[in-house]
Amino acid sequence: MPNTLIHFFTGTGNTAHAVRTIVDGLRKAGQEVTTVQVSQGVNPPDLSSFDRHIVAFPVLSWAAPVMMRQYLKRFPKSQGKQVAILAVNGAVFYKGKMVPGASGQALEEVEHLLRRKRYDVFLSGEASFPDNWTQMTDPGDEKSQKIIITHGEADVRNFTEKCLSGKRELFRCSPFNHSWTYLVAFLFGKMGRRALGTFYIADSSCTGCGLCARQCPSHTIVMEHNRPRWKTNCQDCNRCINLCPEKAIQTSMPLFIIQCTLNILMIVFGIKAVSTYAPLLIPVAPWLMILIKTVLIIAVLYLASWITLVPLYTFFRFLGKIPAVRKFYCLSVTKKFSRYKGPEYVMRKQEEIKIAILLFDNFTALDVVGPYEVLSKIPNSKIYFVAETTGVYQDSKGLQLVADTSFEYLPTADIVLIPGGFGIDALLTNHQVINWITNAHLHSKWTVSVCSGSLLLGAAGLLKDRKATTHWNRKAQLAAYCSDIVDERYVQDGKLLTSAGVSAGIDMALYLLSLIMGEKYAQIVQLGMEYDPQPPFNSGSPRTAPKELVEMVANRRTKGALGCI
Repeated sequence: MPNTLIHFFTGTGNTAHAVRTIVDGLRKAGQEVTTVQVSQGVNPPDLSSFDRHIVAFPVLSWAAPVMMRQYLKRFPKSQGKQVAILAVNGAVFYKGKMVPGASGQALEEVEHLLRRKRYDVFLSGEASFPDNWTQMTDPGDEKSQKIIITHGEADVRNFTEKCLSGKRELFRCSPFNHSWTYLVAFLFGKMGRRALGTFYIADSSCTGCGLCARQCPSHTIVMEHNRPRWKTNCQDCNRCINLCPEKAIQTSMPLFIIQCTLNILMIVFGIKAVSTYAPLLIPVAPWLMILIKTVLIIAVLYLASWITLVPLYTFFRFLGKIPAVRKFYCLSVTKKFSRYKGPEYVMRKQEEIKIAILLFDNFTALDVVGPYEVLSKIPNSKIYFVAETTGVYQDSKGLQLVADTSFEYLPTADIVLIPGGFGIDALLTNHQVINWITNAHLHSKWTVSVCSGSLLLGAAGLLKDRKATTHWNRKAQLAAYCSDIVDERYVQDGKLLTSAGVSAGIDMALYLLSLIMGEKYAQIVQLGMEYDPQPPFNSGSPRTAPKELVEMVANRRTKGALGCI
């Protein structure tokens, strides 16, 4: 049975849909098909076990994405393995008619790259799907998109039939079109895509969910202060702007106009300076002066681009921290644009966010279930109740929870939560528990405690030279492990978060949720929980409670009401 491997890059799903159509056609013909989706860090698998290869990619400024070309350059040399290439173009509707996209020199560039690796490129072709360059153009309405998709699917089926028949047919564009599209593609690959990435901005509707950062194929987007920031390695695949569920990602027209204007001015003055001063400073033969001027002008282009992408972008980003300036940056025409995702776009699988909540006998119920209710709202998360051994554990009143995982099977997690309770005291000298907390903290992203759970963090040596808090009636005990105890509902010190007594765990969990998912997302969760504390008494703190009550609780003379610390 023939065995085909398809290598593809997709931005918003057009190429993925084309690949699915090819896969269906090849499998229907009895072929075995494997696919590899190219993204940051993906290397070619062992190619020797496949009879034929298909390379598919979206055309970005008349070239294959830079990441796709870098991937293909890592192909090993072949002994004539057959390869077919499919370029996916962006089509639009203009005056009621569909205008198909054009791949320019893209197919020939990839063909040349593979031929240098001694692959036998026997077929190359195009297919047009809806244009997704939402950064600058409106993708159009759903009706026109469906019409274009139908045409694109027909193009792909035709390509698949030629592939099955082994027909040799190579796409060629005219020498003139090849020349100018190669120049545009070269400039786009070196500078254009990087500059375009700096024009993105998230407006006030951004929830800070981080979906754009998690789905970016080149890891260009990083989250800073619950807002996305684009680095200068953007592929300009437009996945982020089309994918955002809030349509919060826009093209900043002020940044676009200001940076382009400054870049053009630097280039114009640089070229003028080269033309004026080079002959005066370097007296050489005319033919040599032409060569020197060419080199200097290329240097001017690169220097102007570097200044725009590095110091100027950094400066404008710094100014963007001022609310009024950021509001100005958010002016954009793309707010009115529709968004587009291809029929086969599938979210990149995210790694599961593991949350470990420690269980032990005589834990405090609200220390566990309060943060559980909040943290369970983190997308793609799974909460594990972990203990020294699996089984049932009871709080001080008899409520039972099941530890489904032991220390052995969950040595660490992304979030490690230590609740409090009267059972804490028995664990302070339990070496297995202490060792698990120590090791889990080494590899966690967040280590948090509620109430007297901070004592376990202290016993594990994690609070040395750190700020921390705990239940007000446990502060004297915590002083043995921590020299900087603060009187706050919760306190953060690095990746450590500690909260005061019992109910403060909900506040701490909401704060942690805001750090992970953004303030707006945390506010939505808080509203959904209707967490709006309005207790009937003003006795929730030793600062406000009657003195005799403080003394009673401190002396634990009413232990029946205090199975919580």
